[in-house]
Amino acid sequence: MLCTASHGQHCGGVLVSDNCIVTAAHCLYLGGVFTTNVSVCVGRHCGNCSEVDVEGNPQCFKPKSTVIHPNFSRSTLDNDIAIIKLPKAVSCHCNSVFPVCLPNEKRDGSYLRAGMEGIVTGWGRVNSSLSRSTCLRKGDVRLASRNICSKKHPDYPITNSMMCGTDYSGACEGDSGGPLVIKSKEYGRRFVLAGIVSWGKGCGQVKGLGVYTKVLTHVNWIKQMCDMNS
Repeated sequence: MLCTASHGQHCGGVLVSDNCIVTAAHCLYLGGVFTTNVSVCVGRHCGNCSEVDVEGNPQCFKPKSTVIHPNFSRSTLDNDIAIIKLPKAVSCHCNSVFPVCLPNEKRDGSYLRAGMEGIVTGWGRVNSSLSRSTCLRKGDVRLASRNICSKKHPDYPITNSMMCGTDYSGACEGDSGGPLVIKSKEYGRRFVLAGIVSWGKGCGQVKGLGVYTKVLTHVNWIKQMCDMNS
C-alpha cells in the first residue's frame, strides 16, 4: 500500500525483493508534480494508512529512494513503472509477506498468451460508482490480445510494454501500481508477476479491458535498480 499525507491510500505496489517495491510510475505524481512524499506499508490487509515505522505486520516505511523508468511517458503511460527502495529489509512472513517471483527474461513469455487467467489485488474501488475498499481485495483477470485491446482503446496507443486483461472483477481506481500475477506451470506452478496496474477506461465493465505494464519487458531494469543481478 502506497500512502500520502493528503490522499491517504493512494496506490498499490508489490514486493520483489526484501527491500524493493515495484509500482506504477504515475503513482509518484500528485497534481501533475513528481513527489517523494509517499510512505509504504507492507503486509497491511485492512485499515488506514500509517507513516509510523513499526516492527511486525504491517511494516511501514519512508522510501530510501524512488526511481521512475527513464522512458516513462506521462501522456501515453508507456513504460509506466517505478521502483521504491526501502531503507531496510522487510521481515518476511510466509503466510502474508514475501517477494513475488519475477518472470525470466530468457523465456518466451508464452504464459502471457490471450486467455490465460491471473489475479489482481488492491484497495481500489469495487466498481466506478463505489468508494475505495478498506481491505485488500482480489479480482480475476483474463488476458486479452493486443489487437483486441487496441480496438477497445482506439484513441490510445497500446505499446509493446503494455498488456490487457478483462476488468469486470479486476482493477479499478485506486488499484494503480498493484500486481497482476499468473500461476504458470513454466515456473513450477508458482505465482509470477506479469503486470502492474496502469490505466483503463472505466472499470467493472462486463466487456471492459484494463491496461497493465508488462513486467517481462522491464525485468532487466527492475533487477538492475533493485541490485538483484549479483
